[in-house]
Amino acid sequence: MKIWLLDYHPSFNNFKINNMDDFKRLQFNGTQLGDRWNAPEVDLRDYGKPSDIMGCHNGALLINQKAKTVFESTVHAGEAEFLPFEFEGVTYYFLHVLNHVSCIDAENSLIKRLNGSNIISEYTEYAFHEELVKPHHIMRVKFHEGDNVVHYPFVSDHIHEAIINSGLKGYQLIEVWDSTFSWQDKQKKFNAMVEQSNKERIKTFDYTTARKFVEKRKITAYSDRWAIRLDDQGRFQLGELVLEGTYSWIYPIFIPPVLLGQVWGIKEQVQSGRLDRVLKAIFKNER
Repeated sequence: MKIWLLDYHPSFNNFKINNMDDFKRLQFNGTQLGDRWNAPEVDLRDYGKPSDIMGCHNGALLINQKAKTVFESTVHAGEAEFLPFEFEGVTYYFLHVLNHVSCIDAENSLIKRLNGSNIISEYTEYAFHEELVKPHHIMRVKFHEGDNVVHYPFVSDHIHEAIINSGLKGYQLIEVWDSTFSWQDKQKKFNAMVEQSNKERIKTFDYTTARKFVEKRKITAYSDRWAIRLDDQGRFQLGELVLEGTYSWIYPIFIPPVLLGQVWGIKEQVQSGRLDRVLKAIFKNER
């Protein structure tokens, strides 16, 4: 089984809470609020991309009726409540997760603590006790020390599948745990992929040379988990290796300085004796 972190997607339309008193008041700590619910005033951040999951405040998702219908049909009774609010005559809801679960496998989780203290600030990698998470479809996760709760709701495979098949928009579902493939296993596999990628390079050079080679010869260059290339329209892209063995490509505004000092290389075979001549020609033309 898997556990997924559920959040809204900030590039889609989303709500913000206008009043600071409302912002502080709405804690959503797992205590049922339905009988004493006082809806806040909200405003829409309109990015021209309609959304069904429209924000997250202190662990409660802001959702529309379409999303409410999906969750009502999938969560267990008592796991969550739906707290209404209105915007421009339309009713929306805070999905308040009432189900707070102590299920962290601390020994196998990767934990970050506040500087100079022993207080947990976050879990950078999660491990759960399977028997403790298996009964739940949606939950907030308690820290294994202290009284804090992870900010985001977590969902089961059942809800993940329902959301994927529902056509909902404006969300992120991030896999945080797999009972059959731990984060340690993933890290080992990823490190092996990076090592293999570096071994496959047939010629290496610095970033400046790699960049010129990519732009002039339209060949992809690689460095550890990173790659650079031109797309079909000649636009420069930066790629990051993902566990599936492919690259996630973006159009970078800038190149992180750490990448400028790395060793880069190409994997494509250049005809014998031509590579050095190609490089010399590139730099000659730059002068």
